[in-house]
Amino acid sequence: MNLGICDAVALGRAILEHIEGGNDAVLSNYASKRKATAIKVIQATKHMTAIINIPNGWRRELASVLMYVASWVTPIRRKVARRLAGLTYRE
Repeated sequence: MNLGICDAVALGRAILEHIEGGNDAVLSNYASKRKATAIKVIQATKHMTAIINIPNGWRRELASVLMYVASWVTPIRRKVARRLAGLTYRE
């Protein structure tokens, strides 16, 4: 779902370019670029999940405090949100 809006916009552009130019490679190019973006978002999500799932102990406490503090820092919060939404991987 994170990538749905970006995918819709990119697909619309690819279809328009295909209709105007009649080039089938445009759609293949779209598919490969969007797949690469999806893989990056999945990797970022896995990293964040790994941080959240640190076993109990001082590392988990430290991670919790750092994540809490980071959530209050607007530039960090925005960067994380944009990364998870796939907005930092624009062509």
